[in-house]
Amino acid sequence: MKPYTECFRLLEVTERKMLKAASCRPVRDMGKESSRREVRDLFRHSLGIHRIPEPELQVDRRECRKLDGCSVELLSGRSWEHCPVAAHLFYPATPPPWPVLTVCCGHAWRKTDYCRMGMLLARTGIAALVPDNIGQNERSAMGHWDVLAPFALGISFQGMIVAETSAWIRFLRKDCRFSGIGAAGNSGGGLLSLCLAALEENLAAVASTGYPSTFEYIARKRKNHCACNWIPGALGRFEMWEIYSLFAPRPLLLMQGEQDEFFPAEIFSAMTKQVREVYSRFSAEERFFSCLTKGGHAWSPESRFRIASFFSEVFQTRKPEREDESAVSRTDEFGQCLPVWPEDARHTDDLVWSLFRKTPYKPLELHEIFPAGLSPDPGSSDPADAESGRKTFRETMRILAQWECFLKAPGEH
Repeated sequence: MKPYTECFRLLEVTERKMLKAASCRPVRDMGKESSRREVRDLFRHSLGIHRIPEPELQVDRRECRKLDGCSVELLSGRSWEHCPVAAHLFYPATPPPWPVLTVCCGHAWRKTDYCRMGMLLARTGIAALVPDNIGQNERSAMGHWDVLAPFALGISFQGMIVAETSAWIRFLRKDCRFSGIGAAGNSGGGLLSLCLAALEENLAAVASTGYPSTFEYIARKRKNHCACNWIPGALGRFEMWEIYSLFAPRPLLLMQGEQDEFFPAEIFSAMTKQVREVYSRFSAEERFFSCLTKGGHAWSPESRFRIASFFSEVFQTRKPEREDESAVSRTDEFGQCLPVWPEDARHTDDLVWSLFRKTPYKPLELHEIFPAGLSPDPGSSDPADAESGRKTFRETMRILAQWECFLKAPGEH
């Protein structure tokens, strides 16, 4: 059998296994407390939250800058030892107390659009914290895309991000200037806000955009996902609408671009109908909002305006005006929180090994953690065929390993 023939055979076999697992997911009534408790426990176990050492956030305020209608404070410090953090904290011009939002960043070369969201919120009377996720923006030296140690140790990379963001929420909660806390995020930040909605019991409201769909759709994509998108054991155990439903009856906004290149509008619409039904079980349908906006995957000015309007209604602050968004669009530079990268900062994989007091086994590949039965070296007597086979195998092994990750809960590999 030629190498590429074996690749396609295994793809077909594993995809059928994924479909079978998805079809075996229990039919639950998410209006019942027993189902909600079961889904929350499964999700926590999938992310490995219960096994991740809790970070002790230490924060320094480096600088405060005046902006048009608000201020921004540049924060730096550490979460775990040898793990530097960075965040922008936007303040309204009005005196405290203020409600405050955790703005969850997605994947972007710069987080300018997320800081623009923070500035827009601040101009309406809502403070906004915009932290850099592990390995993103000012923390890119830590590594993000191919982080593997969490999975080798039975947790998940998204679980690490959630644990650190929860530490930021505790940081905000201790500050008497803030009266209530919410969360909003797009794309990878949409996933993070989904996780916070399920696991943070004290959040007042959540907006999750550019991600609401199904885990089955995301898992079965034949593409290389970022490590933060791998949700171990999701297939057959829980679905995304069930996770969002855990936030009921608190105010929830789900939003998607009509031309989003990653998530079809019809999948978004079908999923939101399921969440709305759960909200109706709590007699709270008026607290659930979903909409399709013009545009694609990234936040547009219209998206930011709708999100700010949602939170201004929830927190009873001044409603945003079109002039607020115009002022935000003129601002492109919010300052560096970490002008110098700390010399003792560790790569994310090294950090995880140290947190668990483990010695790295060896340089890992994803298919070594989640094997799928495909030989790493196909071999061939024809050099051209051999090189083509190796490339096909590398790509296929990555996809198969991702699929196996979505099939196997922590502790099953």
